[in-house]
Amino acid sequence: MSENVNVSEYIESKCVHVEAECFDLEQIMESGQCFRIYKLSLQEQEKLCKSKGLEKCESMAWYRVMAADKKVFVCQNGVHLIFFCSKEEYKQFWCHYFDLDFDYRSYEKAIDADDNYLKSAFAYGKGIRILNQDPWEMLITFIISQRKNIPAIRQAVESLSTTCGTCIDKENEFFAFPTPTQLAGLSLSDLQDLSLGYRAKYVYEAAQKVASGELDIKKWAMLGDDDLHKALLSCYGVGEKVANCVALFGYHRIGAFPVDVWIDRIQKTYYNGSFPVEKYEGFAGVMQQYMFYYERKTAADHSKKARKQSEK
Repeated sequence: MSENVNVSEYIESKCVHVEAECFDLEQIMESGQCFRIYKLSLQEQEKLCKSKGLEKCESMAWYRVMAADKKVFVCQNGVHLIFFCSKEEYKQFWCHYFDLDFDYRSYEKAIDADDNYLKSAFAYGKGIRILNQDPWEMLITFIISQRKNIPAIRQAVESLSTTCGTCIDKENEFFAFPTPTQLAGLSLSDLQDLSLGYRAKYVYEAAQKVASGELDIKKWAMLGDDDLHKALLSCYGVGEKVANCVALFGYHRIGAFPVDVWIDRIQKTYYNGSFPVEKYEGFAGVMQQYMFYYERKTAADHSKKARKQSEK
């Protein structure tokens, strides 16, 4: 574009405007289920607007989302979302990816009236949705995630992508997550050089077996929940937590309930050692996400307050 254009006019012709309740990209980005959502800084936002010939629109938070072989910029202000893609791409991919066809307010109604902790968790993180992500990417991502924090997982995923994934934006050097064949082209030594530590051998074997067809993870989508869980546990380096994470985030089995150190702490503190999964049969994984996000974020907030007080 040779001159600036009105944002609303550009959006009307080039983008997709969506209104969605119970949707918050920042909460989803920090929920521990996806690692390729990136919030743009003000400088990056201004650069993007300039590249599109847009007037400034600081009232919205801007994000870059990468999934499969696709990339989209999304900006959000409350319930208002703008996807910088065609209507066809939004309908065929992003709407399903973000699970935007489902009313997540129904989960609030399902919460036990006497469960004050879960009600607080929902109120705090009600913008979280369970994304429909690629099973292959989730398998490798959660194998990598073992004993790593969220920033470290993001870095590892990006390193894998830039090392052997397909470039989907040459100007900005953005890369898709590698396919099984692409990842199988790396040696064990190559993977170890990417700071994967002991996880490198798990990633190497998964890539070799999926690329060769020995593990047909696409067919696993047809399995029942129990059989899917068993199939995932058959993968080298996959234990209970990782299997449940891949089932929940890669196969959208929202009844899966991953237990990590945060959820274990919650269960011991608020549920006498065991969360009542049976009360939320078929969607306990959604509740898990609300609790996981709430516990992590409130703990971080308390730590910040404690540091500020100690500095006074």
